[in-house]
Amino acid sequence: MWMSRTSVTRWLLGLAAFSLAAVACGGDDGAEPGGGSRDDSDAVVDPYEGHTSATYVGTTNWMCHPDRDDDQCHDLSATKVTPGGSTRRADLELAKNPPIDCFYVYPTTSSDPGPLADLDVDDSEATAVRAQAAPFATTCRVFAPAYRQIPLAVAAAGRDSIPEDDRETAYRDVLDAWRTYVSRYNDGRGVVLISHSQGTDYLKRLIDEEIAPAPALRERLVSAILLGRSTTAADVGGIPPCKAADQIGCVIAYVSYADAAPPGPDGLFGRPDAHGTRAWCVNPTDLTGHGAADVIVPSQISLIGGADLGLDVDTRYIVLPDAVDAGCAETDGHTYLGVRPANGWNPDEIAGLFTERLGHAWGLHLLDANLPMGQLLDIVATQAVAYTHR
Repeated sequence: MWMSRTSVTRWLLGLAAFSLAAVACGGDDGAEPGGGSRDDSDAVVDPYEGHTSATYVGTTNWMCHPDRDDDQCHDLSATKVTPGGSTRRADLELAKNPPIDCFYVYPTTSSDPGPLADLDVDDSEATAVRAQAAPFATTCRVFAPAYRQIPLAVAAAGRDSIPEDDRETAYRDVLDAWRTYVSRYNDGRGVVLISHSQGTDYLKRLIDEEIAPAPALRERLVSAILLGRSTTAADVGGIPPCKAADQIGCVIAYVSYADAAPPGPDGLFGRPDAHGTRAWCVNPTDLTGHGAADVIVPSQISLIGGADLGLDVDTRYIVLPDAVDAGCAETDGHTYLGVRPANGWNPDEIAGLFTERLGHAWGLHLLDANLPMGQLLDIVATQAVAYTHR
C-alpha cells in the first residue's frame, strides 16, 4: 500500500502545483489559489504590516525555513519495513513546488536547565522537529521556529509550578515567529498549523486570539493538526473538527493510548475541559478511509517519536505500512485514539510502538504524531488540492 499511496499523493501535489502554475501564467479568469479572483486592487492583506522582529528576521532562529541550507526538514530518506522484517529503500519525496506552507511548534523537549530554554537549538529540539514536522515537507514549505519553551527539567515538576510569566514568554516567541512568517513569507498562501503537547497549548491560543477573529488569516487556514492536548471548539475560536480529508479550515486533534492499556483515573490526556465538554478525537484513518495506519518513525530512538523496533537502517525514517489499527474511544473521564497492532503484523515485531516510555498516565504521548503519520500526510496533500481549487 505504501507505494500506491505515495503515487496518489504525488498526483495530488502535481495537480495542485499545476493549478498554481496556471494562475501564475495568467489564466483567463484570474483565479487566485486562495479562492476568488485577484486584480490590481485585490492585493494580499498583511494583518501584521510593519511588524519587525529582532528574533525571527532571517533564518538564524528557524530550524526549518525555505532559505536555510541546513534545513532540518529536507532529509526524507526512509526504509520501508514489511511484516517479517523485509526492508527496502522507500524515501519520502520532498515537494519541489509546495502549494502550501506548514507552521510547526514543537512539544516539551528542550534539555536546557531552565527556567526557560534558550534559542540555541540542541539535539533534543532538532530531533522533535525531524520526527514530527519534516515529513510534511512532502507537501509544504515547512517553517519551524525555535522558541524559549518550558524545558523538560521544569515541566517535570508539574504544570502548577510553572510561573505564568514564563508561559507568556514562550507564547510571545511563538506569536512573534507567526507574525514574522505571515508578514514576510506567507504572501497569501494557505498554511497548515502543526503542534504537539506544549506546542499545542500555544497554537490553540494563537488560533483563538489571532486567526479565528481575523478573516484575512482564517481564510488561509488549510487546517490545524493539534496533537497531545485536549482540544474543543472553545479552544480554537469555534473552528470545527475535520470530518473529511478534503475539508479545509478545520482541526485534527487527538491523544493516543494503546487499546490494551486505556487511560485510568490518572491519565494525563484527553480529559474534558473545565465545563465538562469532551475533548475531540479526530481519527486520521477515518478521514482517509485507508484502514490501518502507515507508521513513520525516526530510525534513531529519540524522546519524541522514538520506538525501539530492533532495526538498524541508514535512513532517517522507518516506514511500517498498514501497521496500526486506530479508533476513537471513551472512558468515563477520557476521550482518546485507541491503537493496536494491525492484522498481518506479528505484535512482537512492532511492540516498540506500544511501549509507554513515560509510564501509563502518559499513554503513547511521545508517538501521537508518528503512529498515523502516513494518513496525516495524505490528508494534508488532499487539503492542499482542495485549498488551491476552492
